[in-house]
Amino acid sequence: MTDEPEVDLFTLRRMIEHLPNGNDLTLIVLKGHLLIEERLLDLVRLRLGSDDATLNEARLRFSQLVPLARAASGRPGYPWFWRALQKLNSLRNDLAHHLEPKQVERLSAELVAQLEPYAGVASLGAPDVQLRGAIAYMYGVLMAFKSPRPLPPDGAV
Repeated sequence: MTDEPEVDLFTLRRMIEHLPNGNDLTLIVLKGHLLIEERLLDLVRLRLGSDDATLNEARLRFSQLVPLARAASGRPGYPWFWRALQKLNSLRNDLAHHLEPKQVERLSAELVAQLEPYAGVASLGAPDVQLRGAIAYMYGVLMAFKSPRPLPPDGAV
């Protein structure tokens, strides 16, 4: 048996296929938000032994799903990560509820800054690349949270 974590290639491939490569922040945020929501639902489903029908019936909003996933994850020691998920949701809400959103750049920068000490995404260059990096990092953390293995407190996954 190896100490290497098992990689869920299907889930990783899903992110690669659906997280846009272009510089359209709106599309990156909306698709990224959906990808993250899928991972949150996976985590809740796994930890609570719930099925899709039950979770669909609950009709959980992202803002409800984050604290539920946090409780189900057994990883309360990552407040910076759960705050980053809330920032992603604020960014998505700004885009979804305003025809001409005014806070996209600011909220994107806040999300990148929230993750910077753990993921180093601010050094990736243009805002679209930073945002994609932040979403990919959060996606990876949620994949790691599905494992019972402890994670380092510094956010390295």
